[in-house]
Formats: sequence, structure tokens, C-alpha cells
Amino acid sequence: MSTAAAEDRELRRLALSVLMPGLPGTVVPNWLGRYFEQGLASICLYGENVVSPDQLAEFVTEIRNIRPDVVIAIDEEGGDVTRIHYREGSPYPGNAVLGRLDDEDVTRNTAAHVGWSLRKLGINLALAPDVDVNSNSDNPVIGTRSFGADPDLVARHAVAWVQGLQSQGVAACAKHFPGHGDTSVDSHLGLPRLDVSMRTLQSRELIPFQAVANGGVAAVMTSHICVPTLDPSVAATYSRKILQELLREQIGFEGVVISDALDMQGAGDEGGIPAGSVRALVAGCDLLCLGPHCSPDLLEQCVESIIGSVEDGRLQRDRLGSASLRVGKLGHSFAIDGKENPGPQPPLPPPGVVSTAFAGLEEAREWLKVHPDFVVARVETQVSMAVGHVPWGPFSPTSEAANDAVRARFAEPILLSPAALPDDAPTKLPLVVVGRLLHRDPEVGEALRRWSDSGTQILLVEMGWPGDRNPPFPQLSTYGASKTVGEALLDALSS
Repeated sequence: MSTAAAEDRELRRLALSVLMPGLPGTVVPNWLGRYFEQGLASICLYGENVVSPDQLAEFVTEIRNIRPDVVIAIDEEGGDVTRIHYREGSPYPGNAVLGRLDDEDVTRNTAAHVGWSLRKLGINLALAPDVDVNSNSDNPVIGTRSFGADPDLVARHAVAWVQGLQSQGVAACAKHFPGHGDTSVDSHLGLPRLDVSMRTLQSRELIPFQAVANGGVAAVMTSHICVPTLDPSVAATYSRKILQELLREQIGFEGVVISDALDMQGAGDEGGIPAGSVRALVAGCDLLCLGPHCSPDLLEQCVESIIGSVEDGRLQRDRLGSASLRVGKLGHSFAIDGKENPGPQPPLPPPGVVSTAFAGLEEAREWLKVHPDFVVARVETQVSMAVGHVPWGPFSPTSEAANDAVRARFAEPILLSPAALPDDAPTKLPLVVVGRLLHRDPEVGEALRRWSDSGTQILLVEMGWPGDRNPPFPQLSTYGASKTVGEALLDALSS
């Protein structure tokens, strides 16, 4: 092989090694092996790849049989955002509940359980924890994914989460740098702006990231948000000032910088994902998340775009080489050989502990005693694409339903759509209204107030991050809507 041909082959290997595509469906595509041979070193799994734990284990095993040292990532945050439990709902309480419990050992054990489950499946990179400080209660995309609104609390639990996860041999990825908590736009749908001073950033958004960097987190994920104080021109994913000067030089992070998915609207680039890949690498990203449904054509376009940018000088070869080296070290540090015994399963908090994180529980119990003939209404508000269509809350039928009046009523709720709420309450009986982020939908708030003013007795159960506006009726806030939180809610209201 000539020197030029060898160099072309090496450049192609480097370009492929910094790309992290998603795969379509539940069958390993035929083209994947070819790209593994040429240098592809990581992939990302999504909810659509998961049918059951057994199916996922077989899917991952088939991939590792092709390339044993591949980095396999998944968005498993341990709560409302779940992928391995996408079909049945998450068994984890979620960050907001953990933050309210404020027991770092519980957080550490919960994360260790997540890591134990992923390692058992052959997955070695969790795109978690979310370490954003949720200072804006109207945030449409963070909310209960955050440990809380206090930077020091978020920092403590972020470090505990990283320790727990990585104790199981699974890499953690803190997100979304430099902080997505004080935004009102979902970066899946547009480009949010964080208009705050440098002093606010340093005393709020950056504290958890500094903590996890000091604590040895393996990776940090960028956010597709504009922070004018740091760089008024581009999203953080494309900003060298944010990724190199702030994250690398000031904070001192030495691990892998992973881009948030480049197919999101917040990452919009005139040249599409291939051009965005180059811009992200130039800015300081090491591993580029391409999003789900990646095709060989898209992968090839990204490779050609990266190679072309090296050849014309827009991207320094050394920058590409350092990114590839970091990805390789990540895979080596968290390698899976398929023969490990994952050891004992770490403990999870029982429902009785989870429910102590709820706000308004005692008032809700008293309301149920006064109104034993209540009816449950389930409101299906829109949730972020990060959460997706996962079973949520207390609505799964249980074997105890027939013997428990509370569980039986939650098992057969009235279904309400915010887009088609009736003028009058759907029942004359007392009404328990259950939903997520209901305060962000003015039509829901107006309807509930109208029904209340007309004499309907209402108990509101908010399973998202509650708003600052207090309704004129009792409200129980659970700070999460995972299956486990739903079970804890049923237990708490049935006792």
C-alpha cells in the first residue's frame, strides 16, 4: 500500500472514530460491520431499539461480536428519561426525587443500580447524569431530570451519581454543558438562549460541572443553547470559547466531550449534520452524536465532510487525532469483555422512602378521606422528545387493583386532552386530576379553575416539576412520573 493510500485510510479511520450514530429498529444492520472494520468505534441506542431486556441483550451481544471494544451509549438517566425501560416504564425514582430525598448514599446506590443493569446488558456509556440546575420552573425539557434548583445540592448529587454509575464499570456523561436549566425553549425544537451574567453562570450553572470534573466524570455532553455572555454568535456545541477556553482550560476537564444529538433543531446548521460535525470538532467536541435513524449515506457524508475539512485546513489533523485518542481511551477504560460477573444488584429506595420526597402528601390524604367517592382524570400533556412515549405514573393495572379502591380508580381514569377539554367538569363527583407540567398549559389551568368555581372538588396531582403559581385547590407534587414514582404514589394514597 502506498504512503498516500495508507494516509487516506488512516484519515478515514480517524473520521469514523469520532462519530456516534444511532441504529434503526431492532435488527443489527448489515452495513455496520463494514464501518466497524474501517474505524467506527461507538454507537448510541434509543428507545426504538428496545423491545425487552432479553432482546436488547441479544442486540448488544451481536454488535459486540462484530466489534468487541465498541463504545455503546444509551440515554439512561434513571427516571422519566429511560431507554432500557422504554416499553414498561422506569424502575428508578429520577433525579428530582433523589434531590429532594437529599441522601447521597441513595443517589449513589440508584446510579450503581443503573450501571449494574447497563453493564449486564453490555452497555458501557450512559448519557447521564443530567446536572443542569433547574432554576426555571417553566423549563420544558429539564424539569424532573434535574436534581434541583440549588447548585450545591445538584453538585453533591451529581458527583454521587457519577461515582455510583462508574463503580459498575460504566462511563458517565454529565450534561448539558454549560447548563440548560434556566431556559424556556426545548433545544430539540429550537435554539434556547441563556441570558445571564458571568457571575450568575459561575455561581449557578457551572458549579455542578466543576464538581463532576473534579470527581472524575468520564464525559461531558454539550448543549445546543446560545449563551451570549460566553459566545453571542453560536450554540455551545459549536463554540470554541465555551468548550476549549471554559470547559478545558478554566474548569480543567480532561475527558471526552460529546455533542448533544446533531439532528436536533437547536443544532441547526445550513449544511446539515455533516457540516455540523465539522463545526463541533473544530470547537472542541470529541465524539459526535448523530441522532437516531442514521443511514450509511449520512455516515458517509459526515466522513467525507470531516476528511474534506482536514484537507482544506478548516479542521486541524491534530484536533481530529486528539478527539479520536480520547474516544479510544474511553473505550479502553470502560471495556467489556463479556465474561464479567456484575456482582450483587445495588439497592433501590423502597416506595415508602420515595414518597417522602412528595410535596402536599398529607393534605392529599386528608382530601381523599373527605372525598372517598373521587374519580381520577388523566391529562395527557405534551412532554419533551427526550422523555418520549414511555408509560408513566400510576396508571398501569396491578394485581392489587380489585382489592384496593384507590388503585382500582387510578387503573381506569377519565382521559382528557388539553386540546379538547369540556366546558363543564367531566363528572359531578370529586376529581383527582393527574398530569405532567400542567402549569405550562394555560388551557388546562383555565379549565380546572372553571370547574372548581362551579363547585367541583379537585385534587391536582402534578407529576412533573411543579410551577410557581399555586392553584386554588390542593396540589400533590411527586417530582417525577416514572413507574416507581407512580407505585409510590399509589402506596402513599392507599395507606
